[in-house]
Amino acid sequence: MIKRGKGVSLTSMTHPIPIIKLNAEEGKTLRYLFVFALVLIEATVWFLGIQMEWEPAISKLGMFPCTQVKYTTKPDIASVSQGLGNFLQGDSDLSMIYSYGLPLGDGIVGGLAAWPLKIPSLSFSLQQKGVAFAVNAICGKLELAKPGTENGLTQFKITSTDVWSTMFSMRMAIQLPGGSHDWEEFADSDITQECEIRYIMGDAVINYGFVSDEWGGISSSNMQSIAMNDLHLDLYNSQHAYFGRVQDALGVNSKYQNITQWVIEATNAVFANASYGTSQGALFCNIFQWATLPDGYYHTDVSWKGMAAAISIIAHYVLMQYDDAGTAQCEYSGMQGAGVIHCPSYVIAMAATSVVVCLIVELSQLFWWFLLSGGGEKNDRAAKILENPMQLLYDLRAGGTELMGDLYGEEQSSTAIRQHYEEVLVRFGESRHTRPNPVGMLILGAPGEVMAMSEKREYY
Repeated sequence: MIKRGKGVSLTSMTHPIPIIKLNAEEGKTLRYLFVFALVLIEATVWFLGIQMEWEPAISKLGMFPCTQVKYTTKPDIASVSQGLGNFLQGDSDLSMIYSYGLPLGDGIVGGLAAWPLKIPSLSFSLQQKGVAFAVNAICGKLELAKPGTENGLTQFKITSTDVWSTMFSMRMAIQLPGGSHDWEEFADSDITQECEIRYIMGDAVINYGFVSDEWGGISSSNMQSIAMNDLHLDLYNSQHAYFGRVQDALGVNSKYQNITQWVIEATNAVFANASYGTSQGALFCNIFQWATLPDGYYHTDVSWKGMAAAISIIAHYVLMQYDDAGTAQCEYSGMQGAGVIHCPSYVIAMAATSVVVCLIVELSQLFWWFLLSGGGEKNDRAAKILENPMQLLYDLRAGGTELMGDLYGEEQSSTAIRQHYEEVLVRFGESRHTRPNPVGMLILGAPGEVMAMSEKREYY
């Protein structure tokens, strides 16, 4: 209608225009899509938060000097045998089971590889090949204690010991004082329980954690992981393994027969006809504390945990009596406990897709507004007539009547009206009558009454 000087048929103005090309409400569909994309982003962010998981991460700190443990000189256990049990009681007072090893489904696996000679951070771990041990304990048979054996203390008695190279088994009787155990029928009486212990040693790659203080002191913290041939166990994820599996992984060798004998000697020093009292107002002795539950009583169904832990404490003490065999280079790492936030890849893909959809829809809406308002100088001027509908009606009051004319004949069907309008040509532009004036008027009229718009003139 603007560029064609001969005009166009009125029927060309009656064809419906797809909403994607012209929306009477200025891109309502695009706005709906944009709002939908925003809602999708919000939902995805919430879903992302729900699916997030913490994954442990260990950072490498570097290779630094360390003391690699060697065991060539027998520790003088005999000279400390009388006070060794009380010493280990105090040592275990504020300890966790991870200080001595990793718990198994029926025992404990522990060991020692090296001791740090550098402090790269306040908490770190050190990995090196070293000596490992595994302990299994089974406690079952319960009986009333023999009359006259009560002394108000927790009593231990070793009844038998069998040794095979780096393995040994031991039978032990434990007497729990009245008022300290969960056998309700004989709550006020001493009871005895028999336990059987199995022990083995071998080679392993051990990752042990250490902590330091502001004054430069270093203390062992928790065992982080242990690898024995094809078996790898990690902190907080070791109870799915059992002693039999660990025994197979360690194998049978005679390499650590001397250390095995030292552990047996230390065990005899601690538990051979020994009695231990309570501390801090508790009902149990510290060295057997893992045979209790939070209620403070000995629970006979977890006595195996207390026995396995006690032997592990002794074995750890023996391994700490290593020789000074010079320095080696060990791998230091950031101690386990740090981690990264992780979420499934499909959730990240959903979030990224929703953001891209939102961006595309918004750009489409902006592009739509650009086309609507920036289609050229002449199109902009043509669109101005829509800003004032009353003025438009006034300008077309006569021209519209003249253009449309009357139908020939009496038939006024849709077909007749369409055929009539096909013969009516119209053009949009400046009125011929306002061309001499400084300001022109835009009209929709017969081609002979309309002139082309000029970019140099002003219109109202």
